[in-house]
Amino acid sequence: MTRMKGLLSTLPEGPEFRLLLELTHPSANIDQSKIISEIMSPQFDDKKFLDLVEWHRVMPQVYHQLKEAKNGLPDDFFGHLKAMNSRCRMTSLSMSSWLARISRRLDTQNITFISLKGIGLSKHLYGEDGYRECRDIDILVAPEDVNSTERILFELGFVRIKPYAEATTKQLHYFNRHKKDREYFHPEDGILLELHWRLIEVDHPFNPSLSELMATGSSISVHGEKIASMSGVHLWLYQCLHGSLAGWYRMRWICDIALLLCFHQPDWEHLLELADQYQCRNSLAEAVGLACALYELPVPELVHPSIQRSRSVQRNIERSANRLFNMLMICGDLIAYARRIAFCAPASSLLKYLLGRCLISTGDFERVQLPDKFFFAYYLIRPFSFLLRRMILKNSAAENKPH
Repeated sequence: MTRMKGLLSTLPEGPEFRLLLELTHPSANIDQSKIISEIMSPQFDDKKFLDLVEWHRVMPQVYHQLKEAKNGLPDDFFGHLKAMNSRCRMTSLSMSSWLARISRRLDTQNITFISLKGIGLSKHLYGEDGYRECRDIDILVAPEDVNSTERILFELGFVRIKPYAEATTKQLHYFNRHKKDREYFHPEDGILLELHWRLIEVDHPFNPSLSELMATGSSISVHGEKIASMSGVHLWLYQCLHGSLAGWYRMRWICDIALLLCFHQPDWEHLLELADQYQCRNSLAEAVGLACALYELPVPELVHPSIQRSRSVQRNIERSANRLFNMLMICGDLIAYARRIAFCAPASSLLKYLLGRCLISTGDFERVQLPDKFFFAYYLIRPFSFLLRRMILKNSAAENKPH
């Protein structure tokens, strides 16, 4: 094992992000009196710290580490943490209940699925289903089972929100070709669910089928239901590629990689062979390098050369760290996302992505609802919708820029 020296030029000057790193370290050994002293110091900004915790979606880890020190912390500060953690726990309970219920219904129709991220990953990494903060339920089915699964979701009361509920046949067909999932919302409890038919949106060599994922996966028990979950080499590559394409703007993804490094070491030679085969080596090197730099972990010997000899990997680790520090996301920024694709995928993937986005935006389907006989008009309105979206994003970024 080798430690990366100087991979990140600097960490934020304030104590808030440093405390976040300390509390979410995969091998955290917390000195309660030291933590209390840090939080009670005049330089510590309670609100900034809570904003960081909420943005990076690491509330359960932070609360777990601080609850033993609650008697030495300000009541309003710890009370806020406790309330936020309770909301996370309630959401996790609702999602686990829904996942079990959906599993039973899919089983009656002989539809096979695998759980992505979420509860399965939480159990795999933390040993319990509510310890990794989750936004939604993610399940993946075979492409031919998407419509049948959707009908079951509708019967259970879910409403499709992406693409919009009244999408036409041609709109759905185009959406299925260029996207990775449909998104649903349950109006009674606000639960979100993503129904995947592939892992990532970009046309990428890493595109394992459901049967391949099941072959390397494991299973979890959720309310008596045995549910398939990702693990092994596919989990490693997926977590690295998912975070890399997103730009690593949330610490939760870095926590996943750090825990995999510390407690789920793969056969590195085999994993690197697959990373080369699926053109994921840049993403793997970036993920490992970033996690090791932030948490001061040793870098596996076989991965070290991929970081040390690549200026693009080192540069992107620095850029990703900057997004983490400043809570900056790249979603909606075509140029920034194109750069991420160029780093994570072959040139053909970037060309296909840009061509698809230049011709039609699936977001226009809801903004301008046209019948299928006028589907060609979406090619005509695309330049105008692109300019409008860029203007909206620019204004939104200016309004949300930290002062």
